[in-house]
Amino acid sequence: MPRAHLAVLGALIAIGALIAVLWLSDSERRLASTNSVAPRGTVAGLEQGQRLCAEGVWMPAGANGLSLFLGTAGAPARARVAIATPEG
Repeated sequence: MPRAHLAVLGALIAIGALIAVLWLSDSERRLASTNSVAPRGTVAGLEQGQRLCAEGVWMPAGANGLSLFLGTAGAPARARVAIATPEG
């Protein structure tokens, strides 16, 4: 194989390795325990003043965030969220 072909092949392998390293080192946030998939439909519908309690929600050790999807059908709304651990 001519040297020029080997140089091109080596460059392509190096570029591929660089792309793989950059892609695998991505630090994008991922949702734990959901396979990074958001709910597809309404989980619960609430009227003004109603409450929703979700007990037994498991979060992995070291979790530092919680995503909560709220739909308001286009109308402005306020929501209050309280999170409690078994320790209080």
